[in-house]
Formats: sequence, structure tokens, C-alpha cells
Amino acid sequence: MSHPQSVKDWVQISVLGSGSFGTVMLWRNIVTGDFTAIKMCKFQMPDSLSKKQKERWQMEVDFLQSTNHKNVIGFKRLDTVLAEMLDKFNPTRLPLLSMEYCTKGNLRRYLTNEPIKLCGLQETDIRYILEDISSGLDYLHKRNITHRDIKPDNIVLQHCNNRRGQTVYKIIDLGYAKELNDNTLSFVGTLHYLAPEIFEKKTYDRRVDYWSMGVMVFEITCGSLPFLPELNPFERFARIKDKPAEAIWIYFLKSGSIMSSNTIKKETFVTKCFKEYIESWLRGVLQIDPGNRGFTDHLSPFDYLRFILDRKVIKVFSVYKQEYYSYEINDSTCFGTLKDWVSRDIGIPKTDLLFLFRTQDAFPESNKVWHFNEDNTLLANLFDNNNNNKEVILYVYKRDFLFCRGSPKSKIPNLVKELFNYKANFHQRTVRFVYRQALFYVYNKMYTTIGLKHAFLCLNEVIKDLFDETKKRYIKATIDYGQIFAKLDQLSDKSTNDRINYELELGQEWRECLKYLEILFSHVDKLSPKLKDFRKQFKIFEMIQKTDRSPQKIAEIFQKWDVQPWFDRINGIGFLEKTINEEPPNLIQLRPIRDIVSEAIKMEYKLLVEEDKLKGYFKDVCKIIKWSQDLFLWADNFVANIHKLITYVDAVQNKYDQIIREAMKNAKLEFPVLHNTNEIIHENEILRCKFADLLAEQMTSHKNFVDESGSYFEDLK
Repeated sequence: MSHPQSVKDWVQISVLGSGSFGTVMLWRNIVTGDFTAIKMCKFQMPDSLSKKQKERWQMEVDFLQSTNHKNVIGFKRLDTVLAEMLDKFNPTRLPLLSMEYCTKGNLRRYLTNEPIKLCGLQETDIRYILEDISSGLDYLHKRNITHRDIKPDNIVLQHCNNRRGQTVYKIIDLGYAKELNDNTLSFVGTLHYLAPEIFEKKTYDRRVDYWSMGVMVFEITCGSLPFLPELNPFERFARIKDKPAEAIWIYFLKSGSIMSSNTIKKETFVTKCFKEYIESWLRGVLQIDPGNRGFTDHLSPFDYLRFILDRKVIKVFSVYKQEYYSYEINDSTCFGTLKDWVSRDIGIPKTDLLFLFRTQDAFPESNKVWHFNEDNTLLANLFDNNNNNKEVILYVYKRDFLFCRGSPKSKIPNLVKELFNYKANFHQRTVRFVYRQALFYVYNKMYTTIGLKHAFLCLNEVIKDLFDETKKRYIKATIDYGQIFAKLDQLSDKSTNDRINYELELGQEWRECLKYLEILFSHVDKLSPKLKDFRKQFKIFEMIQKTDRSPQKIAEIFQKWDVQPWFDRINGIGFLEKTINEEPPNLIQLRPIRDIVSEAIKMEYKLLVEEDKLKGYFKDVCKIIKWSQDLFLWADNFVANIHKLITYVDAVQNKYDQIIREAMKNAKLEFPVLHNTNEIIHENEILRCKFADLLAEQMTSHKNFVDESGSYFEDLK
């Protein structure tokens, strides 16, 4: 008899899964909104389970109640009312197991929810899975517990807010787990993930989890199992047993022969740096002899994984070549070193390259673009301390040349090429491989266009930043420009009102001041047109923004030649099955796949070759960046000179005030008239008049200029 679907505030929402002798149900409290997953024995007779099965059930309950780790499913105390009701429908009397509910399902479902995952998961996802599962397993092993059934079905996904993807991964189903000092020989676990020593019914220990995790890591990285999943378990194990020690992949060729490899598949989403590390780790854990499942320097597989995950990798997208690169950096790697690496790999002198950085943050509002010029900038500063929330991407451009000349290079995989052989007829056994390669190929076309789109978004962000920074410096320059005039005007008023200016020493000091200020104004007079030209450049920039090369127009171009709709079609659930069903069994040509591949190639070609607007916009941006760099240098020098001048004027004013005070003390004294006194006075008067006229002219010009600039920048706000 089945139990009721509701009791008091609790309602059963669904059945999450059913195993060999247990069913997991999801219950929700309609008042609090709380969820609880409850595992209950599915049998209705107490003697339906063996003694061993009952012990295993009790063991799982005990394990779960005693564990406390963020990457192992957590025990949750069961509501008393709900427990009493369910116990009435539990004839085996085995204890109920209540657990936290993980809202995002299990890893198996995540691996199969879209066809593109036939090529594996994204590197970010893989890194988080490795981090979480190795941490959870390490915790179990340190508590003298081995799991024995690590596989995607036993990894669940829980929502979190503090990392990219917003997912934390947890180990579940400790029903097969056992104490590590228990060497009981039992045939447990899922066969594809089963360690050889268990398959051969030998004694085993925690190292069986290393093997199982290795198989799972290969699967999530490549999208398929590593060892001949087409064969039955005994045939497969025979091949595994005879594999070379370094082999991590055994597969069928198109001809039907069997090959092995010590590297993973080419069609994956991991960077070159990560690929090399994970291949080394897989070669260590996928050893037939459990005694060899380790690493040098007494590193455990978990220690080595932590070493891998601590590596910082910067991804680089070359706009000129439309290719991605990756580089491992450390805390002392400078931007200049990275520039050398990129220049070497793409074959372009670093002086001809423009570098922009963009962070891919867990929170989009935190994303930022940097335009770096300083070679001594430490790249590690671009990462979070825990490297959890931020992915750093560098976009590199060849100055004055947006793309390589000619049509884009299209490295079409061999199986995809056969789609365009209209006489080709694919065997059922190879259809899935053709589809996988075509899917990956179209994805890469889409990913390349996305890279180009983001590269242009970076350019737009840089232009906005340059515009804001230029505006800021312009306003600073005009304010300081006005400040020096105010000080000079004040000094002029003091000298005009001063009636003690016939004293010889004072006249000499003031005459020197006037001569210097005359030279100063001649220099300032030359700077004024440059500030006006500064404003004109802004107007030109605004005009560019409104032409067919504006950021909005550029975005429309990428939308016009977007590969995404074609990828969405080939990546649709059931697309392959529908394609096969629509063709005769003896004439499978996969024409819908061929058509989509063809359209993806056309889209990329039209974007890269026929769109001159992109090239024109890029040239405009390069000019603006070069212009802004020169302008920033000029503006900084201008402001620095103004500040020096202000300091000098302040010093002259202090000296002048000192002389005035001294002259006032001696105002009642009789001074002899020297033979050249009248000449000095006359020269002083000429200089003063010239200075006053020049000051009045410059102040009027400056006032008009500031008024015009003020209204202009009001319009910019």
C-alpha cells in the first residue's frame, strides 16, 4: 500500500530516483517552502532484503549522519510528523534517510541535457567538479571511508551564489561505501567505472576511487567513456587489462581496428595548458596496478589535482588570426613576458600588436576592460585570490590590419569533409562520430564569431573609457589654465594699486617678473589653440559614433552573420535521431548536418571577408587610441607645467609682498635720484602697460574659450 501524498504541511512533489532497493522522494513544506529528499526502502516485506543489504542500508544512514562536508550530501533532520506517517508504510523497518535537496539534478543529467556535451564540458565546469569531488573524496578517505561507486549519477548539483556557473557539486549514495580496513570481497559499483581489482574480485582499498574518478574525469572532459563502451563488460575488461600503462583512451578506428592513446580527444573545450596537466593526471590514476596510482614526491591524486587547479591560465584570442591560445602564468609573470609569448606564437612583432584584457566575472557588472601599456604589470593581479569567480581573456589585435588577407582558414575534420562527398553513405556505427565532429566544428565557428564580437565590444569599452578619461583631463587642463590667469590677474591688481614702485630694488624685481610673464603668456597663447583642437577632436569622435561604423552598427553586423541560430539547430535535442529517421536505412547521407555546416562556413566567410565596415571601424579605433595616448601625454605635461608656473607665481608674489613691506618701512626716507632712475621708471611703465594689455586680452580669450567648452561638455553629460 502506498503512502499518502501529503501530511499536515508537507506535500510529496516527485520521485527523484529509484535504485536497486531504495526510492528517493522529494517533499516540500508548503508553509516554509523547505525541501527534503527522503530515501525509503521500496520493498514491502521485511524478508525481501538480505542481511548484507540491510547492513549496507544502515551503513549509509550512519555514514551520512556522521559526515559534515560541503561536497558530501548533508544529512537533514526529518520532521517528526512526516517521519511518523512514512514509518507506517515502511514494513522493512529500515531507517528513513533524509537529506538536503540539491535543486539542479545530478551530473549525469547535466552531461546529457544537450548534444554539444558529447564533446565534454567547458573547462570552468570541469575545474569546479574536480575541486569539489576531490575535496569530498579526500574528506571521506581521511575518515577511513571509500565510496566505491564514483560516477556522474552519484554527483549532484546544488545552487550557490559565489562562483561562476553558480553550482557546487556534492557526492551522494554512500550505500556502497565501506570502511577502508574492511577487505570483504564484493562486486559492487557501476561496471564502466569499476576498478580492475574489484572486477577481478581482489582485495582493494581507497585507490579504487582514484580509478573511478579518473574514468569520470575523462568522460566529463571528452564527452564519452575512455575504454570501449561499445563492448560488453568482459570484452572491455580484457582490453583494459592489456592496455599500455600510459594509455588513457582505447577506441575503435573507422576500419574497426582498436587503438589506444595516452592523450585525450582533440574535440574538447579545455585549454592546451589544462589539457596537458589533466592528461598527466589521468595517466597516473588509470593504472591497472593500484600500486602505481600515484605521483612523484609522494603526491596523492588529490594533491596533484590541487596543484593543477592552482595554475593560473590566461586565454588569448588573436583577432588577426581568429585563433585561441592559452598561457600559464605565475605570481611574477609580467605583461611584457606575455607579449613576447603571443608575438612568438602568432608570428607578429609585439610593437605591431594591440592588447586588451577583459575579465569574465561571475557577476557581469564587475566585468572590466583594461588597455595595458606597462610591461612590468603583474598579470596575477587580474585574478581573484581563490581564482573562483574570474576568467581573464586577452584580445590581441594587429595594428592597422584587422584580419589576415584572403579567406579565413577552415580546418575541417576528415569526417565532416565526407559530408560534402555526395556519394558518401554513412554506416550506422559512424553516424554518431560524424555528428559529434560536425557539432564541434559548428560550435567552434560560433565560438570564433563570439570571440570577434567580444573583441569589438572591448574596443567599444576602451573608446568609452578613453572618451571619459580625455574629458576628465580636458576639464582638468581648462580649470588649471584658468587658475593661472586668476593668479596673474591678482598679481597685476596688486602692482597697479601699489604706489611704492619707484624704489630701485622693487623696480628691478618687478621688471624681471614682467619680462618672465610676457614670455609665459606667449607660451600660454600657443597652448590655447591646442585646447581648441582638443575639442574639435571630440566632435570628430562623436561624428564617428553616429556613422555606419558606430558600435550599434557594428553590433548589427554581428547579428546579421550570427552562427548561433545554426548551432542551436544542430544542437537541438533529438536532432540526430530525426535526421537518421528521415533518411533511408541504406542511404544515410546526413544532409541536414551538411547543410548546417555549409551555412556556418558561409556566415563566417561573409563576416570576415565581405564586411568592410568592421575593418573601417577598427582603423578608426586604432587612430583614436594612438591619438588619445599622445593627447594624454600632452595633457599631463600641460598640467604639470601649469602647476610649476603656479608655484613660480606664488613665489614671485611672496617676494613682491616682502619687498612692499620693506619699502613701506622706508617710505618716509629721502632717496637720492640716480641718473638712470627716470629711464628705469619709464621702462617699468612700458612693461606694466604691455603686461596689462596682454593679460586683458588673454583673460577675455580664456573666458570665451571656457564658456564655449563648458556648454560643450554640458552637452556631453
